[in-house]
Amino acid sequence: MIPRLTAEKEKLPQEFNFLPQQTILDLTLDHMQSFGSEGLRTLVLAQRDLTEQEFAQWEPQYISALNAMEDRAAKVDEAGALIEHDFELLGSTAIEDKLQEGVPDCIEVLRQAGMKIWVLTGDKQETAINIGFACKLLVQEMQMAIICGSTGNGDFEKDKENVKVHLHALAHVFAPIPATSFMKYALVIDGAALTYCLGEDMQSDLLSITSKCGVVICCRVSPKQKADVVGIVRDNTHATTLSIGDGANDVPMIQRAHVGVGISGNEGMQAVMASDYSIAQFRFLQNLLLVHGRLDYKSLSM
Repeated sequence: MIPRLTAEKEKLPQEFNFLPQQTILDLTLDHMQSFGSEGLRTLVLAQRDLTEQEFAQWEPQYISALNAMEDRAAKVDEAGALIEHDFELLGSTAIEDKLQEGVPDCIEVLRQAGMKIWVLTGDKQETAINIGFACKLLVQEMQMAIICGSTGNGDFEKDKENVKVHLHALAHVFAPIPATSFMKYALVIDGAALTYCLGEDMQSDLLSITSKCGVVICCRVSPKQKADVVGIVRDNTHATTLSIGDGANDVPMIQRAHVGVGISGNEGMQAVMASDYSIAQFRFLQNLLLVHGRLDYKSLSM
């Protein structure tokens, strides 16, 4: 896997290092849009210099957050936010993240079995959608609804109102659709919109829409949002939830679901240690559910 940098000679002016930050930002956004449409995973690089005095003032707060016994993750985020601002943009990278062998076939079988599949990922919207098509989660015949939460103007109240109006309109459109037709519909929603949709005033509309969709893709979501999404489905529907992941950022959602499955691999063992079942590759989920799961269910029932 070879990283691709935005700072390619044929794309950028020779005086790139002396360009205004806004110009660099515009160029980087164009490149990220291009990379995302190709299904590549992107990473933005930025830096900020700290003085010794600034670091000395901040370090005790960070250490205190790391040692907190309650709400550690939230306190670490708060401590990080104290210095994570006024960055100098350096550029972005893009890398191909190849699917494991057998993933598309496994997903196709699970969909044929009538299971609804949700993808909770930190990837950009374009990347997430392209991966959805690559693994046969999305097909051309599907009707796809997209909800974006940020307009980029910094007006959070206006963004929230726009999401609420859009969500309510979609709920009205999906209302007459029979639940048995869920294989024909997909929903794509980003983390900014989920921030508002997970509130009590929008949860009912979100659940009414997702109940009519066979596929839901949540992109640009944090580990906490992953767990919250699993939580509202588990607590407000009669569905049995299963979460599967391979990295430390998947641990919250694995622990929140009825059944947690961890994939052992290059991402470390955190997901495996937090799960109920461990498998070596995603494609083994098919046998875990449709062979061993069915036999165990029959055994317990009899």
